[in-house]
Amino acid sequence: MAPSPNISTHVLDTDLGRPARGVPVTLYRVNGTAATRVGAGVTDDDGRVQALLDGALEAGAYRLEFDLAGYSRSRAAIRDSSSLSRPTSRSATPTARITSLSSSRRTRG
Repeated sequence: MAPSPNISTHVLDTDLGRPARGVPVTLYRVNGTAATRVGAGVTDDDGRVQALLDGALEAGAYRLEFDLAGYSRSRAAIRDSSSLSRPTSRSATPTARITSLSSSRRTRG
């Protein structure tokens, strides 16, 4: 049996040139102006969340929100505890949103 369709994401830290580990990500289903939380996860060592959706994938619009403030705080803690002193970006946005991702159900005949 094939796995159920899901929504995944991959986050890269372009400042450091590597995957962004530990970024909290929340997935919302969007219907007009209302948004309902339908899943969440935290990026792994490769900067990925493989399956964000808690239930079945339905056709429609979705929004991903990335908690960059939480990621930035964790980077600062790592930097402060190491012997290396690399400056971090000070213009980090607290939350990044990607909206209106859509999916469509296709049936195979």
